[in-house]
This record gives sequence, C-alpha cells and structure tokens, in this order.
Amino acid sequence: MNRVNLETEIKQMIENYPTELPDMVRDRIDNTLTSLPTMPSKRTKGLARKMTLASAAAAILGISLIGSGFVSPAIAQALKQIPLIESVFKIAGDLGLQAAVENKLITPINQSVTLNGVTLRISEVFYDGSRLTIGIVQHSPNGIKEILEVEPVINGNGWNFSATSSDIENLTDKKTAVSLVQFMPLMPGEKLPDSFDLKLLVFLKGMEHERFVFEFPVRKSSSENRVITPMMSKTYGDMKITVQKIRLTPNTTHLVTNVIIPAGKESEAPRYTMFDNKGTMLQLLAENGSGEKMNNRVHLTSETEFIPFKTIPSSITIKPYVDESSFKVTETSAVLRDLPSPEHPIVLQQGEAGRLEITQVEKLTDKTVVHFRTFGDNPYRQAVLSIMGEEGNTRIPSDTFRIEDPEKYEFIVEFPAMKPDRKITFVTNKYPKTNYIKELEMTIPISK
Repeated sequence: MNRVNLETEIKQMIENYPTELPDMVRDRIDNTLTSLPTMPSKRTKGLARKMTLASAAAAILGISLIGSGFVSPAIAQALKQIPLIESVFKIAGDLGLQAAVENKLITPINQSVTLNGVTLRISEVFYDGSRLTIGIVQHSPNGIKEILEVEPVINGNGWNFSATSSDIENLTDKKTAVSLVQFMPLMPGEKLPDSFDLKLLVFLKGMEHERFVFEFPVRKSSSENRVITPMMSKTYGDMKITVQKIRLTPNTTHLVTNVIIPAGKESEAPRYTMFDNKGTMLQLLAENGSGEKMNNRVHLTSETEFIPFKTIPSSITIKPYVDESSFKVTETSAVLRDLPSPEHPIVLQQGEAGRLEITQVEKLTDKTVVHFRTFGDNPYRQAVLSIMGEEGNTRIPSDTFRIEDPEKYEFIVEFPAMKPDRKITFVTNKYPKTNYIKELEMTIPISK
C-alpha cells in the first residue's frame, strides 16, 4: 500500500479526475493547502488519509482541526497507571470532547495489539452522528512512531472520509504517546448509521508492511440534540446564501448552508464563522462541501463544525467571509526581557487583524509554558505563536495548544524547556482584516 504526503495525494487526485472537479472545488482545495501552516516539529503530526472522489458530485476536501492536548507531568504520570484515557480526552484541547467526557457520552474500548514490541491501544471512541473521534495510546520502548494512516472500514465497506490526527506528546517517559484521530464524511449529507461495526487498520512509520487491526462496535451517543431549520436566505449581488440547518449538541455545533453563485465565480464562494448573542466566536473544527452546476450557476452545500456553545444562546449570528488564504505571510516578533503579566503583557501587533498579548511565561525544568490572548476580528486564526530558533532562521512550534477561556480568547501553549540564559524571541504572523460580507450576515433567534 502506497502512502504519500497528503498534499501531494490531493493534487494527484485532481490531475486524475479533471472532469469531476469544478473550478470552485479546485480553488478551495488550493486555498486550503496554501493556508496550512508549515510548522516543523520534533515528530510530524501527519496522517496520510486515502480518499476517493464520488462520481455523482465533486468533493471539497474536509479539513478538520483538533487542538493538541495539554498534559501536566503529574497527569502524565497518573495516566501510566490508569488503563483508561478518559482524562486525556477531557484535557485534549477540544471543548466538544471535554463536554462529551463530562456528560459520559464516550465509549471505552481498551483493545490492544502488539507488533514487534510496539503496542497500540484503542482507548475509547466518541460518535455523535457528525464526527467520529478515536483515542489511540502508543507504547514503544524504542521511541514513538508516527502514525501514517488510519483506514476505517464500516460494516465491511470502505467510506469516503476526511481525516486528521493530533498528538499529545508531553508524556514523561518518551515511550508513551496519545493521539486523537477524527473522521468526518467527505460529502455533505453523507451519514453513518446510528450504530455500526468499525474495523480500523493503523499503519506506523518504519512499520509500513505491518498493520494494527482493531474491530469494535460503535453506537451514536445518546445526547440530546437540538435541530433548528431556519431556511433563512440573503442575496448580495449575484450570490445567494441560505442557512438550512443548525444542530446544537453538547459536543459540536453543526451548520449546513447552501450558496448559489454564477459559474466562473466559484473562488468567491464564502466560508463561515459563527457567533453567539454576546458576540463570542466559536472555534472552527471541520468543514466540507460539494457542488454541482445547473443552468450556468453553481450550487454549493457546505457543512461546518464548530465547538459547542457553553449554554444555548438567545441567538446565533452567521458571518460569511471571503477566504484570504492567499495573502503573503509576514512575521512579527518580540523579545522576552521581563516576565509578563496580564497587566503588563508582551504585545505583538498582527497587522490589520489585531494583536496577540503574552500574559505569562513559565520557565520550568521540563518545558516552557506560555499563556496568551488574542484581540481582533478572527481571534482563533490569530492564535499562532512560535519561538525563534537560536540561529534565527528556524521556528520552534508549540508542542501543545489549549483553549483556556473561549469567551476571552485566552490560550495556553507549551514549548520545550529553555536554558536559563537563552534569549527567547516570540514570533507570530501579521494578518489582513477578515473580509466579512456584511450584506450576507444573518442572525437566527433561538427560542427557549
């Protein structure tokens, strides 16, 4: 089985199926690939997922975002003694997973396979009808191996999924690691059954000819879902957007939209942000879409996943915006001279978008912990922070990322431990102002 870089694989698919991809889909894939940050790491967090194109409709690549977890040394040590990974899901940086744990909606699996001294364990699974998330624990005495691919088989059949993985690396023995793998249907409207038998084939780097095979049943969580079908539309120029459905669950907020746009203007198809009645933005988790051309117009249906609301708001505002992923990235930096505080932060201006403020730096023996907050029109996009390498031309990315307060856009990231006398220079990016389309903004009231 040939496993290749995800970006290369997607582009190869486009070349192989030139008649099945409209320009809109090509543009969205190109923009998405361009916008993905290039961040070197001690261990690559890649998952090369083989995907196929459905012949009935063209598919837009579904991009899922799972924040890496934050694991203290004490918790990491405790995890070695506890066979369940429930506490890791809870601190994995994903507010939806945290809510699922708190509401006891996850299903423990605890199924292990050992090959050539490497043990993988499926600790638990969570499925809410929209996203399927799986916890994987790896124990490798000779060093952690990168997950190359996780291939799902549903009731004996393959399935068109977008997939991502994220790793929680801060386990103290360097021989144990925890990963989250998330699957989302590649095509809008494509749904898994409420219960099914799942077979997972997991492949590791350096063990490409071996496969770890797991089989277990999956059942949709019994959480109460609230579905709103506003069917609210707005038109601006020659573009029409309809908000078809919003599903509120304790774990995710699911948005279904439809846009009609003239053929040839597919690159102008918007993306979406979501806000509560207080103006607080929800973090994007995943998005996918498909489109078809009819009467010289393109009809695009998109499904977008966000983190859950803490409490159901009195209204939800949808703000469409034009993707600015093709902008030229420029950096801005600041040197750590004195330890910052919330009252006296280190401020990094991020261009038209806003600013990032570092409020606390903890220089610990095993890591460097940085607390920061963002101010601007797209605070989650702005939540990017690295440390300049000692030679100046490299960047040290954070090992972990956690949302500390989603209402104040406060975050925590971890970096490797730094020598006491090492000069620390923080680096972030400058961004253009988000190009929201005010004329297409919609506010949907939510009845109690």
